[in-house]
Amino acid sequence: MTTNPLHLYRALLRECTYLALPRCRTFMKNYVLHSFRRYLPKYKPAGRTRTGREIGFGRELRLLHSGRKFLSMLRRANEGHTGPLERVLRMTYGRMGPRRYWLLESFVASESSSPEFSPSDSRPVEKYSKEWEPPSRLMALVKSQSVQQAQFENGVPKVKPRFNPPATNRWGKPLPKSRYKNLKHKWYNENLDAVLPPLPETEYNELRDMVTGKRDMPALIPRRAKAQTSEEGKEQEELMKQSSLILDGPKPGLRGKDFRVDQPHKITPRLLRRHLARVVLKRTPLVKAALPDKNKQDLVFFWHDGTSYDILQKEKVTVPLTQRQLDLLFG
Repeated sequence: MTTNPLHLYRALLRECTYLALPRCRTFMKNYVLHSFRRYLPKYKPAGRTRTGREIGFGRELRLLHSGRKFLSMLRRANEGHTGPLERVLRMTYGRMGPRRYWLLESFVASESSSPEFSPSDSRPVEKYSKEWEPPSRLMALVKSQSVQQAQFENGVPKVKPRFNPPATNRWGKPLPKSRYKNLKHKWYNENLDAVLPPLPETEYNELRDMVTGKRDMPALIPRRAKAQTSEEGKEQEELMKQSSLILDGPKPGLRGKDFRVDQPHKITPRLLRRHLARVVLKRTPLVKAALPDKNKQDLVFFWHDGTSYDILQKEKVTVPLTQRQLDLLFG
């Protein structure tokens, strides 16, 4: 027996309304709407995929299974389980999921509309060849994250700012062009999967103010109470409990190991601030334009968790961290 898609859709939207932060509610609601509407049939009774083919029964089962898993994650996040709650925060603020790729578009896009040409030849540069280089804005972000990623928790993918292919293959011969391109393609994709793009400055300032306590946490939406049952309904429930006790026997109580792993927490402003600082703000850079007389780079990135120190108020945000360290050591 499969799940009714309409019941799953309504349950997902219901759980989205009880999330802790308004941005989480808005983002998750739009995410659920888009996920269902992309398969909504417009002119024919059968839904279709992106390629125009009809959705088979196996594909429908997999989609319903992923929807039930997503519903379980939202429910556990609303109950106060830390793992699902962190996942919701990371998806909302673009540390994972589709929004991270939307924020990366401005860094991955080509800096000029005209194709690149090799300096020694008039032909355009082939992608992932020796002459091809990734966008400078993306590499500036990767280099900045490579300095900061030592402070990230375990499990966060690491970026690799340098591409060091082997000079020869296993047989000691020069590395073929196809092998070089494949290695560079793999290195580029691994960096795309690990890089963390910055948020818009207004959203970043709002996030920082919530973590530092300058902005109050929004109030939680209380859950709707269950409908009151009549006296006959209560008597029927009691009879069902007694009959199940006779037929199935007593149910086992809670065990000791049930209290060890991933117990729900009460969602409080302090809990949200700690998770936002550790999972979101610590992994989100603030981007600023560099001063022309201080640095040759166009962008400067700053990483700040909002709890240990207030670097944005004490230091110049237009001077990179490495340059400030050199000025401090050598004057």
